[in-house]
Amino acid sequence: MSTSPPKRDYPIKHVLVHNWSFDKASSFDEVAENLRQALFYLVRPREDVLVAVSQAKPYILLFLFIQRTSEGGEVFLIETHEGRFSYDELLEHIPALEATAGVKIRL
Repeated sequence: MSTSPPKRDYPIKHVLVHNWSFDKASSFDEVAENLRQALFYLVRPREDVLVAVSQAKPYILLFLFIQRTSEGGEVFLIETHEGRFSYDELLEHIPALEATAGVKIRL
């Protein structure tokens, strides 16, 4: 008999944390604008923090960008339990996020 709670009881499936740097975007405001134009919901609780989630429901992926230096910072990719991506599949989709946001993510 399993004592583990069902999958739906765990709100987070995967979390990836990587460094990022500006690429096609030259400012954090430009990263935000790129994501906004790609139809992401955005929240900027501080000038150096950007939270983005796609408008697709259910909300599966959340991106948390933190600018640490004038060159870039860290990005947290959080997949909810609704997500169907494996860890490796998430890594395969990083280039799409880079192209959309205008940044380079170092894996």
